[in-house]
Amino acid sequence: MRHWDLSQDRAEGCGRQDIQRMFVNWSNLQAITGCSDGEVLLWDLCPFQVLRSCVPPGSKTSCMSASPDLLEVALGSGSTLCLWSSQFERKPAIKALDAECLLVGLEVDWSGRSALTCGEDGQLKFWNLTVGQCLRVVGGPGPVATCMCVHWQSALAVTTENRSVKLWDLCRGRCLQSLELGCSSAVSVNWQKHQLIAAGEDSVLRLRETFRRGKCIGRLQGHMDTILCLTVNWAGSEALSGGSDRRLILWDLSEWKVRQTLRGHEDTIRCVEADWQGRRAISGSFDRSLVLWDLTSGEIVARLTGHIDWVCCSATAWHDGHCISGARDGTLRLWDLETASCTSLLTGHTGAVWAVALCFPDAFSGGQDGTIRRWCLTTGSCLQLLLAHQDAVRSLDVDWRSAHFLTGSFDSCLRMWPFNSTDYFQEFDGHRRGVTSCSVDWSCGLAVSGSEDCSIRLWDIYAEDDSSDLLLGSHEGAVLCISMGCGPSIAPCREGIQGLPAAHPWEEQVMKNMAGRVIF
Repeated sequence: MRHWDLSQDRAEGCGRQDIQRMFVNWSNLQAITGCSDGEVLLWDLCPFQVLRSCVPPGSKTSCMSASPDLLEVALGSGSTLCLWSSQFERKPAIKALDAECLLVGLEVDWSGRSALTCGEDGQLKFWNLTVGQCLRVVGGPGPVATCMCVHWQSALAVTTENRSVKLWDLCRGRCLQSLELGCSSAVSVNWQKHQLIAAGEDSVLRLRETFRRGKCIGRLQGHMDTILCLTVNWAGSEALSGGSDRRLILWDLSEWKVRQTLRGHEDTIRCVEADWQGRRAISGSFDRSLVLWDLTSGEIVARLTGHIDWVCCSATAWHDGHCISGARDGTLRLWDLETASCTSLLTGHTGAVWAVALCFPDAFSGGQDGTIRRWCLTTGSCLQLLLAHQDAVRSLDVDWRSAHFLTGSFDSCLRMWPFNSTDYFQEFDGHRRGVTSCSVDWSCGLAVSGSEDCSIRLWDIYAEDDSSDLLLGSHEGAVLCISMGCGPSIAPCREGIQGLPAAHPWEEQVMKNMAGRVIF
């Protein structure tokens, strides 16, 4: 082992030549090494000397991991997973866990007190180091993993074995995807960009995260006719839907059952939005009215009337007390929710307004005429007009923070636009018929879309090509509404899981937060 001064091109070293593993803490100028004879050494790099050592009992060390501060070391010694504190000289292990098989691979999440081991039988084991228990055995006996990479925040792992790369859901103990890649001896994953680089016959591969497997995990039955609109509270495990049966249904997603049925419209309900914290909702109907609901009591708070044709879409700024709605006659109306009155009438579209987004005092609308219009609601003027698609714009999702928006059209395409530009910078082409709905999680750069071709597609909106796009599945009929929620542990811009206590609550919370979900 040598310690180099890169500025002066010189080095100092030690006499040991059997070092196989090394971990360095540059702030303290310390290092921990594992030697071929099983001895673990804590080094002071300046001056170059051994501070402490430990020889684990039994077989030689086959795998090893050290905490960033080098205060703890995890060792795979035969079939035992040992924890050692480097603060003590040659003391027995703090904890010894029986893995029941010779350990050949080890990854540790020191902050979360978790570990993933690979045995000689090819099984992966997911450990809680605090309680000293194996929470999950992942996969069955098979080829030994040559290398592992774990994203602890979302409990996902990538392993290379034989000639394949596998993506694992550690909480559920399932292999989500297996891809042929050729022989690999090293792997590195960019979890935010969903990319993987492996040293092997192929060099670059895109991987799909947990929710991309497209598996249906539940069905909600309660409507008597076509469902046309949907809004979801992912954090509270509830949803609100409406459709041709003139009813709104409040769903309990944790129990997969109807919590409440709201009645008050006289015709098809075409759009719905909810203020989940304030327990309010607003719905628009072909009966030409919008209804403001109290979700606690299920009662009508106010009815907004003024449209002379079907209400097709709506968007609400709950904190500002405003709602904007679009109708089949090509008009938009701005409403004051406190007084239940129309404060502005916007005209310009030459056909039905099918999509609208609101961040008061700005709004976007998309219509049957294939155009997108940006409005200033304080003056009632159109700030921008885009000929966005060759057919009707049926869906619209806006990220006000980054000044981008996604549109879906009956020309079967989705397009990404920057504000104040006449040109889209990305197009997503894959549906065979018109796009009816889209939903975007801007924090993690993923969008889902539904179509008249009965399919649901998942898109990586920031990808350089379409290799990560995925057909999630198909429906028995046209997909008319869709909503996506990404667990906070997957979204890179959100906080991870904090304060996880003991084994069972911890495991339940991780499984709850990691799942990316889609409802259509």
